[in-house]
Amino acid sequence: MPRVLLYASASCLVAIIVICTRQLGNNGGEFGPQSKVSTAYSRSQLVTGSATVPGGMPDLPSIPNKAEYIRRAVNFAKAVGWDAGGEYEVKFVRGVFGLRFLEVQNDDYTVDFDEVTREIRVATSKSFHRQRHDLSIKISEPEAAKLAKQYLKAAGLSLDNAKLQGNKPVLYANNDCLWRVTFKRMYNGYPYSNDGALVTLNPSDGSLVGFGYHFKSPKPLSTDVKVDKAAAVECARTYMAEMGYGIGMPTFAELLIVQPDDYWEYIDTGDMVEPQDIAQLAWVLRFNAPWDVTEVWVDSANGNILGGSRSKSMPIKGSIRSPFASAVQVEYAPQVGRPLAVKIVKGDLCKAVVSQIPNLKRTDAVKCSFSARIKVDCGSRSYTYGYSPANHLLVLVEKSYKGKTYKANCAFKTMAEIEQLFSICAGV
Repeated sequence: MPRVLLYASASCLVAIIVICTRQLGNNGGEFGPQSKVSTAYSRSQLVTGSATVPGGMPDLPSIPNKAEYIRRAVNFAKAVGWDAGGEYEVKFVRGVFGLRFLEVQNDDYTVDFDEVTREIRVATSKSFHRQRHDLSIKISEPEAAKLAKQYLKAAGLSLDNAKLQGNKPVLYANNDCLWRVTFKRMYNGYPYSNDGALVTLNPSDGSLVGFGYHFKSPKPLSTDVKVDKAAAVECARTYMAEMGYGIGMPTFAELLIVQPDDYWEYIDTGDMVEPQDIAQLAWVLRFNAPWDVTEVWVDSANGNILGGSRSKSMPIKGSIRSPFASAVQVEYAPQVGRPLAVKIVKGDLCKAVVSQIPNLKRTDAVKCSFSARIKVDCGSRSYTYGYSPANHLLVLVEKSYKGKTYKANCAFKTMAEIEQLFSICAGV
């Protein structure tokens, strides 16, 4: 399913919200994996267990060096003033984009380790939200920044090549507040879009409430800027118009380092967006239509569209048309799996077919044999479907854009109108 972002403000750290987000109680502090789902192990291999410190953990072969992770979590907790006693549980938890963390927790706090680098990425004080606190503001900006750096250093995390971006108290439930300190990772003077750290403090005494840390993106292939802002906006508008979206003028435009993900090409495939293992400097453009936040990434070197995002709200502004509006032709190939006799459909019949497809309702895909392959050619973009009249299904199996192919798995329930058109195509 498509990735959606929920923006708090134009200046928020997207990476910390998207990649490292956990809601703490009913407040606005966010520090952990957004989605915590156990990995797919059999019941006998369940990746969880408990132990009392000292004493280590029972033998769980799925988690290497369990006692070592507990030791590191305990040392961190002691360094930041958290209660390090009690029983500990260790388990794998899954975040967004396939990220997986090894989590160590007791009744008072949680520490998440990166499965690959073994760095602490997320830490949360659970006990803080079970107690009442004096949350009046008694610390200063310099003191908050200094404490935030000390807490990250206690976790063994570096802020080299990072820039202080935000340092202020933030209101949350019941008109109380927490103090948030944010850092952005930089390269050649340009900030990363998805890399940074967010530290939340008790505004009364500066004690640590939690943090999220993400500095994993690779170095950019290039930081050349050969496309100016005006040209980038035009590239975004042209591209989105091809997709059927009217986006208006940008409300935000900044050069940021992103990991390309071809988000807008995946939006109608039913497949999951995955960031590529590269980074590139891009114009990050945000528009307020058709979604409240519609984001497009434009390569600063050549104007190519690298990806983007959208807010979770339904599109309520601007225009959305069928992406098939510019269809050149339809290819109808009966007897899929055998030598194909491709039939080219143009003119009014082509228009009639492509006008029906966007009106079809999504349904669950089932395993079935396709009696025809239907390819809708829209110039730079094409869509390939499998058609099963027996199951009344039209299944998008593949999409291409400028030579790049995207696998898909979207099923649509066919109705009499479009089935009659397919019958006509078969006889063309």
